[in-house]
Amino acid sequence: MEPLSQLQERFKAESAKLQRLGERAHQANLAREVAERELEQLESSLAREQMEVALAERLWPPASAGKALTAAHALVASAAHALDAQRGAVAKQSDIVTQIESEIGARRSEAFLNELAPARAEMLEEMSRFAAAAGKIEDIAARHGMNQHELGQALFPPTAFDGNYVEGWKRAALINAMLNLRNYLQQSFGKAV
Repeated sequence: MEPLSQLQERFKAESAKLQRLGERAHQANLAREVAERELEQLESSLAREQMEVALAERLWPPASAGKALTAAHALVASAAHALDAQRGAVAKQSDIVTQIESEIGARRSEAFLNELAPARAEMLEEMSRFAAAAGKIEDIAARHGMNQHELGQALFPPTAFDGNYVEGWKRAALINAMLNLRNYLQQSFGKAV
């Protein structure tokens, strides 16, 4: 398996190549447009010349006109084929860049999940303990006929936290949220946090 740093370097190199190919495709498109414009000008010139020849009652076409027209058509066809080839190369290179980018994203995601796993396990364990403790407090409050609002006031009276009643409200809201989540999971799925 290629290390992430090498993948990132490869991504930079392949992206630069894609950009160069894109520029070449642009140049090929310009060359085709020039060839088409020159063909149109030649055809227009030949049409004027043909009209003048017809007015002069001479024979058409002169051999040089046919050769010039054939060469101009060949140049347009060649430019169109070159453009198609460049566009094909850009599409293929774009697929290569996208594949490398996807692999980098997958590697980053895997590294993140690996690093996250212990912290996630610890968090879930703490949540389970918190939910269990909140459940015990709710049971005690229920036995004494208290609702969640009264429970929050009893746990965190306005005098707690040096008179910072907002801190008490935040903690009471956290406990209420955990109790609501615990009750929802119990009712919906038959198990608590």
